[in-house]
Amino acid sequence: MPSVPDIAPFVRRLEEIDASMAEPSFFSDARRAAKLSREHQKLRDLIEQYEQMRKIEIELKETEMLSSASETDPELKDLAAAELPELRERHAAIEKSVLVGMIPPDDTDSRSTIVPGAAECLRPHQDSQG
Repeated sequence: MPSVPDIAPFVRRLEEIDASMAEPSFFSDARRAAKLSREHQKLRDLIEQYEQMRKIEIELKETEMLSSASETDPELKDLAAAELPELRERHAAIEKSVLVGMIPPDDTDSRSTIVPGAAECLRPHQDSQG
């Protein structure tokens, strides 16, 4: 299981952005406001995913305990064991999503990219036999 870095710096950054957004002058610089609003949404999503991941971890531990405890009812033990693969899969998927969300953004990520020759591809095809 990969180790997920501490979420605290992301929570602090979200709180900083919340404080900035509460200032009356926040929207005086539209470009800065848009950038911070995007970052705010990304951080909020990341923190929600992190919390979901932690809940799944707790559920996974409880289910593993149920499936391996000798005093557990055999039917309950079987149900818990059957649930484990899905829980592990859900945990792996959300953990990957959290790790990707923690990667610092590249400043050029949100900019449009100009591809040389793209205009020719978008023009209607002209038949050479005319």
